Amino acid sequence: MESERKGPLNSRIRIVRRHATELDHPNEVEPTYMNHAFVTQVGSEMFLDVCVMPPDDLVQARIAEEERDVRLITVNRFVMSLAGFAQLHQQVSAMHDILIDKGLLPVEPVIRLDFSME
Repeated sequence: MESERKGPLNSRIRIVRRHATELDHPNEVEPTYMNHAFVTQVGSEMFLDVCVMPPDDLVQARIAEEERDVRLITVNRFVMSLAGFAQLHQQVSAMHDILIDKGLLPVEPVIRLDFSME
């Protein structure tokens, strides 16, 4: 999956998503501090991919002045039932509302991504 965003000076950043492999250096994928998550449905099951952007790529995405690729690595995939997904949604929504009320959510993301759900 790829996505583009505009960086400083209207440069283009292309996000290249892939699954982690044993060839990835631990410094790039650990600790698993989730930068992004993707959810998709296949039949009656929901798939939640937990993704990280390696630190060097995150820095480059923030300061890029020319077109470049940054990696988004899926480090784990969770599969759940629709009922499990509904429960997760309720818990995440409740926590989101609490954080909004406390003013703890960031106003602007570090990197704004526009993923189309087609």
